[in-house]
Formats: sequence, C-alpha cells, structure tokens
Amino acid sequence: MHRIIRKLFRFKWNGIIGVWKKNVLLDDSSYSNFKFVINGENNTIQIGHDSIIDSGIVKILGSNHKLIIGKRCRIKQVEFWFEDSFNTIIIDDDTTIESAKFAVVESNLTIQLGKDCMLSESIYFRTSDSHSIVDLKTNKRINYGKSICIGNHVWIGANVTVLKGVRAEDNCIIGANSLVTHNVESNTIVAGTPAKKVNENVNWDRKRI
Repeated sequence: MHRIIRKLFRFKWNGIIGVWKKNVLLDDSSYSNFKFVINGENNTIQIGHDSIIDSGIVKILGSNHKLIIGKRCRIKQVEFWFEDSFNTIIIDDDTTIESAKFAVVESNLTIQLGKDCMLSESIYFRTSDSHSIVDLKTNKRINYGKSICIGNHVWIGANVTVLKGVRAEDNCIIGANSLVTHNVESNTIVAGTPAKKVNENVNWDRKRI
C-alpha cells in the first residue's frame, strides 16, 4: 500500500509546484531536493518502496505520461523530461544512478531501464531529435522518434549518450564517453563514438573481486 496518494489541482507542497489536473503521485520512498513541474493532466508518478532520490526534477509538458521508479533504487541526481503525450519512463528495481537525464519526446514512446542496472554520471537518454529532417524528394519527415530499452544488469559508464531506437540487452557494458546509436548485444562491451563492440562473452559485478 502506498503511504501517500495525492490528487490535487493547484498546490505547492514539498517542492511540487505547478498546475495539476487529475495528476497522481504514488509515493512510498525517500527523497530530498526532488521537484516536480507539471503542465498537463492525467500524469502519474510512482516511486517504489525503499527507493532513495537525493536530488532531481520531473518536468512534464503534456498529458497522460507515466514515470515509474521501482523498489530499492538509489538515484543521486536525475532529470526526467516529458513532452507531448502518452510517454513512459521506467526505472526498474535495484538500479543505481549517479546522474542522468531522461528526455522522452514525441508521443507514445518509452525509455526503460531494467533491474539492477548501474549508471555512472552525466548520462543522457533521448528518444527524439526534437526537430524534423525532411527528405526533399518526398517532402516527408525521416527522423521520427523511437523508444529506448535497456535490459537487466547493464553497466553504463560516465558521459554516455544513448539515442533513439537503441536496445541494450542484458549484462552488457557501455564504456565511458560513448555515443550509442545502435543496439548492444548481451554480454558484450561497446565503446567509442559511435559505440562499437570491443569485447564479448563477458559479464560484470558491482564488487571488486
């Protein structure tokens, strides 16, 4: 049972500001310096049991978005950015984040992190270019947004950018300062700009063995 359930319209409470219309906060966690700026309605924010967020902000411009943070997550600094409508960000159980920004832009898209992922600092996920690239022959846009899916037990190094359409499978490692534009296979290491496979048949552990 969530210990706080709020359906409020206009309020300022515990760092939450803005105009809320049928927006819902389901909170069973601990956080400080975590602010919410919301302009829309029917948005849902759910923070799971025993998760800790040291600082961050949720910015929602639009309606029918969902932010779901699982159980026992440890997040030091984060920004969640939503635009348009019906977008979702999911951080699954036991994931840790030093600092990251999640931008889910264009409607009906998702950024999902699996269980027990380990993210270093200054990591950026983005589902869209935000502006249109048009083919002059057809006069049609060619750069629509795409969802991002990160599997379970994925380690992402510092200063990594993950762009639209990427799927990183379980147990992979993404090296520091990488630009990820293509899928990453399970049990591999990728690095570089753009990121390429540099090793395979590997796994990782949080402990120094």
